Amino acid sequence: MRRNIPLMLGIFITGFTILLAVAGPGLAPKNPLEEKRVLQIDGGEFLVAPYPPFQIPDYPLGSDSHGRDVLSQILWALRPTLMLVSYVALLRLAIGTAIGLLAGWHNNRFGKAINGLISAALSMPTLMVALAVVALTMDWR
Repeated sequence: MRRNIPLMLGIFITGFTILLAVAGPGLAPKNPLEEKRVLQIDGGEFLVAPYPPFQIPDYPLGSDSHGRDVLSQILWALRPTLMLVSYVALLRLAIGTAIGLLAGWHNNRFGKAINGLISAALSMPTLMVALAVVALTMDWR
């Protein structure tokens, strides 16, 4: 029996991400909102934030410009991000199902117009649509 390696890898990555989302805040080494702008390292030398990644043991992924631990921020942000992505996916599924049912149910001009809109929407790459939405919603001051 042949094994589907990409599928198994995808399941592993998805499961690991969900596991990190559930256990992430408990695994975070620091409070993600705690600011430490100046840090004294072993030799008595002082470092000013941002701290470089992979060089300071207390900050494995470094810090931002306010001295907050990036690893802790990632672990704390994973759960709400996955929840938001799940809500958006469910909303897209519901709207797409409703539009598809309308297009399939009506066999007149209305149904053909909806089918044309669906074809036009499917012809555009998702990344281009996302970039257009971001560009339209930016504050251009």
